[in-house]
Amino acid sequence: MTAVTPDTFDDQPFKLSMLLNDARYRSYTIQIIVMLLVMLGVAWIVNNTIQNLEALGKPLTFNFLWQPASYDIDQRLIEYDSRSPHWKAAIVGILNTLLVALLGCITATFLGVAAGVARLSNNWLVARLMTVYVEAFRNVPLLIWILIAIAIFEETFPVPRQAATFLGEAVAVTNRGIYIPSVTLGAGWTLVVGALILSIAAAWFFRRWAKKRQKDTGEILPVFWITLAILFVPAILMQLIAGAPLGLDYPSLQGFNFQGGLRISGSLFALWIGLSVYTGAFIAENVRAGIQAINKGQREAAFALGLPAKRVMNLV
Repeated sequence: MTAVTPDTFDDQPFKLSMLLNDARYRSYTIQIIVMLLVMLGVAWIVNNTIQNLEALGKPLTFNFLWQPASYDIDQRLIEYDSRSPHWKAAIVGILNTLLVALLGCITATFLGVAAGVARLSNNWLVARLMTVYVEAFRNVPLLIWILIAIAIFEETFPVPRQAATFLGEAVAVTNRGIYIPSVTLGAGWTLVVGALILSIAAAWFFRRWAKKRQKDTGEILPVFWITLAILFVPAILMQLIAGAPLGLDYPSLQGFNFQGGLRISGSLFALWIGLSVYTGAFIAENVRAGIQAINKGQREAAFALGLPAKRVMNLV
């Protein structure tokens, strides 16, 4: 009697019957058949849906994207009105989402890091205030804070004729929106923007070099101030050389409202502040937990070496 081994199967030529009779192929065959049946079922459902919608006079197409939207959007970064097509409204919505995400990430990060560090402060009052902030904002739904923010914006901020102005009337705060200067682009603005982009790249390479130099030699450079100089000095010089192509359009009161500048609507303000303070509370807890996870002996060793508190916080 001859024993059947894997080598014996490998020597046999492939036959269609092996798709069902051979254990090596049977599972793949069943899976392929089931997948084809599922795809056919989905195709039938989709086709039936399309036919029924066409019978009702509602064809399933994307032609509506070129039809007028017929609705307004309060906050927009590009030109848009109710006569604009739906595809442009979608772009406005995407840009608004990215704007809120960017503002919220920046604000929540700064707020969360500051609150997390302050919770560990030796000052009893500061630590307890941050504890109240974290516990209050983490345990109340985000929607509630957004509604509170919009209520404060609309009910407490002044009307345009009594607007609170800051920075020499460059910023106006009203219950219809917050108006700030907007950037205007003149001839040669690409030179200034190009200089700024190159400065950002140069600052990144400088910080990497400074970190490597500190690791090799132990010498610490004033990285923060040098980075600021690399970022802004070339762009400012290019701005002066090119004849100030980048300008500012300041808001001004005309009639019953402000015109010009950049408007931050109440809805954007409420969403921005609500997301920031709510998410900042969670970030604060992560920061506090991360700091407390460091062994106490490491911090004491750093202080024993004479490192200031700022360096201990950054390095340890």
